[in-house]
Amino acid sequence: PLTTPTPEPTATATPTPAAGDFAWMNLLNSSFNSGDAYYEMVYRNHGGLLLKTDYATAAQTVACTVPGCTHDSADCPAWFPGRYRYYCPFVADGAVYVLNATLFHTDRTWEEYREEYLTPQLDSTDLTPEELEAHYYGLWQQQSAAPQVYRLTDDGKTCIDLPAECVDYVFDFCDDAALYGVMTSGTNGQNTKAVRVDLTTGELQSVPLEPTEYFVTCCDGALLTVRYVTDAPLPDDFEQFRAAVQSATVEFDRYDPRTGERRKLIERPYNIADERLSGYLGTHNGKLYFEEREALQDGGYNRGALQEYDPADGSTATVWDAPPTGSPWDYQDTYTNVLPARGGQAEDWLWLYGTDGAVGGNRCYLMNAATRELVPITQRLKNYAYDIPPYRLAQTADGRWLLWTESNDENEHVAYGLIAPDDFAAGSTDYTPVEMWAG
Repeated sequence: PLTTPTPEPTATATPTPAAGDFAWMNLLNSSFNSGDAYYEMVYRNHGGLLLKTDYATAAQTVACTVPGCTHDSADCPAWFPGRYRYYCPFVADGAVYVLNATLFHTDRTWEEYREEYLTPQLDSTDLTPEELEAHYYGLWQQQSAAPQVYRLTDDGKTCIDLPAECVDYVFDFCDDAALYGVMTSGTNGQNTKAVRVDLTTGELQSVPLEPTEYFVTCCDGALLTVRYVTDAPLPDDFEQFRAAVQSATVEFDRYDPRTGERRKLIERPYNIADERLSGYLGTHNGKLYFEEREALQDGGYNRGALQEYDPADGSTATVWDAPPTGSPWDYQDTYTNVLPARGGQAEDWLWLYGTDGAVGGNRCYLMNAATRELVPITQRLKNYAYDIPPYRLAQTADGRWLLWTESNDENEHVAYGLIAPDDFAAGSTDYTPVEMWAG
């Protein structure tokens, strides 16, 4: 593990020129929606393999064009050693990149790592010794490497080694020239720092933040940030922090870290039922959605009104005063953002995720953003272990949805389909089938 103190990044002396729109990186699912294609990492040959689903051709392929490539070694542009979930693809300035965002790091030699992790597994696995060695050697390669960004080329990939302190940051956003990450620290996670990493040089620059501020999602060509607003700095001591934060407000800003341009959008009261986000649920069509919540003594909360805030004119509209009776929905939050990274951001239908208490996600509705019409989702994910709707992966630049439509006994992604949201809302299952890669 890294034990040396984290050096301060180079300060940003002058504003950085804007380089295209910001894009959200899906670290949770190791995927990226460019608007033209859906990129995802999958497990193959004891490592991660990058697949590309092209929306125009409705075809899934390996993100590799090397003739005769077997896609099972580092010679392949699309194959990476180690745990595939710790890689995240993204597209910047037309080029495909992959970030090695592993959560674990080691300074052990391969022999030391092998003895500690592989040897104890030799008698407790169905893998052959050769397969087991390939698996753990890949993990060691991934975890012993410096933080890295790979750039895919026609015949391979180039690698940029990032400064070691990058392991302390979570990189959720990019533009056409850089990655943007945030680190939180302190007893209550209230101390935040942000950095920008140049995709050409790997240089690390600090990004100014207000106290307690961090990035939330993309917003009107910049980033949406949230922070506490207090009369005095919040203390590190837990009990003192708990007392002081009660009088704070929670401010949401549109902030461009490249230029320093900042615009306050809305300020909301601190709410112990959702301490950091004050009921924020997501952003759609430029509007912010908040749920009023009442904290309960047992640690839960009662759900109240759903509010829609429009930064364009500062107006707030009530979607409903309370969740409809018998429908315990949760709004689809920013961590499952499906909009294209750049271009066409409009979305007519909001996906409301919920459950009847039996299975998470088995009761879902669509709500028309303009009319507030609620439509139950009746379509189902075929051959899945649970009775849930198809899983929405992405929205294309031309407005269609890419859905995971069929599974198997291993809950693998067997089939994808493309469909217009209006048709899906009408109950259609007439998907444009994606020709899945058969590897």
